[in-house]
Amino acid sequence: MSVDALVTMTGAVRDVFLGLTAGALVILAAVVPPRHPAAERASLIARVASGIWALSSVAYIFLSYAFIRNEAVEPDRFIEEVWSFVTTIDLGKAYLQMAIAAVLVSVLAGLVRRPAAAAWTLVPVVWALGWQAQTGHAAGASDHHLATTAMFLHLVGSALWMGVLGALFLMRGPLGLDAKNAVRRGSRIMIWAAIALIVSGVANAYIRLGSPADLVTTTYGWLLVAKIVLMSLAVGLAAWHRRTALPRLTEQQVRDRFWRVMAVDVAAIVAVIVIAAVLSGTAPPLPIVALEDPSPAYYLTGYERRRRRPSSTGSDCGVSRSSPRSPVRPPPPSTCAGWCACAAAATRGPGIAPRASCSASS
Repeated sequence: MSVDALVTMTGAVRDVFLGLTAGALVILAAVVPPRHPAAERASLIARVASGIWALSSVAYIFLSYAFIRNEAVEPDRFIEEVWSFVTTIDLGKAYLQMAIAAVLVSVLAGLVRRPAAAAWTLVPVVWALGWQAQTGHAAGASDHHLATTAMFLHLVGSALWMGVLGALFLMRGPLGLDAKNAVRRGSRIMIWAAIALIVSGVANAYIRLGSPADLVTTTYGWLLVAKIVLMSLAVGLAAWHRRTALPRLTEQQVRDRFWRVMAVDVAAIVAVIVIAAVLSGTAPPLPIVALEDPSPAYYLTGYERRRRRPSSTGSDCGVSRSSPRSPVRPPPPSTCAGWCACAAAATRGPGIAPRASCSASS
C-alpha cells in the first residue's frame, strides 16, 4: 500500500473516532442520566474511541511527513526530522497540537463519571478541531479568516452529527425504554450540527467559487449544490421526524423500531459523506497559486498590498487591502503551506496539493 493511501486511511480513522469521542462525551453531558446503564456504555465508547483517535493522530504525523519527504531515510534520522517537523514547521506544530489534545482526551475519558466532567473533557476536543481548521486549503484561501472560521464550524458540525449518531447506534441495548427520550435529545443536537454544516458550506462556496455561475458550470459547483441541497433536505426531514413521527411512537415502539427510527439520519449522513469524499478530490474553480513577489505588508497581515494610481500631483494615493474576492490568496512562503506546495509540485505535479493537509495559520 502506498504512503498516500496510508495517509488518507489514517486521516479518515482519526476523524471518525474524533467524532465518535465527541458524540459519546456530548451524550454523557446532555442526553443520558449519570447512573443510567447507557451512561456506562457511552463512557466505554468515549474511552475506546479516544484511544484509537490518539494512536491514529500520532501515526498521521509520521505518515504525513513520510509522504511530504518522499524519500527513504535512516530510522534514527527520520525520527529527528519528524521532531524538527513538529517543532519548527507550522503544519507540524498543528499536527502535534492535535495529537496532544487526543492523548489528553484519552486520559481524561477514563476519569469521566459525571456530566460536568464529560463537558470539560470536550474542551481539548474543541482545541484539536481548532488546530485542524488551520490546516488544509482553508489557511491559504482568498479570505483567510472567513475560511478558517467556516472550516472550524464545518468540523464541529460534522463531528457532532456523526459522533452523536454513531454513539446512539452503539447504545441501543442499554438505552432500553429510554431510547425515545435519547433519540429526541440526540436529534435536536444533530439538527443544530447539520445547520452549522450548511452555513459553513455556504461560506466555503463563497470563498472557492469565482462567481455564482460556477455552481452550474463546474463539476465542483454541481457537487457543492448537491451537498447543500442534501444537507438541507436532511435537516428538514430530521426536524419533521422529531416533531411529527417520533411523538406518535411509544417508548416500546421506539425500542423495537430503533433502526427504522434512525434510518433518515443514517441515509443522510452516508450520502453526504460520499459527496464530501468526491468533493475533496475535485479542484475548486479558484486555485491556490504561489505569490511571485510578496510585499512586507503580506508577511505582516496575510494580505497583499495594492497600489492605487497616482494622483494628478504625482503623489501616491496610498495602499489598500486587497479584496477578499481576489482570485487567489496563497499562504505566505514563510509558513509551511508554501513549503508543502513546493513538495507537492515536486512529487505529484503542479497544481495538485498532497493528501496531507499543507497549511497552517499565517
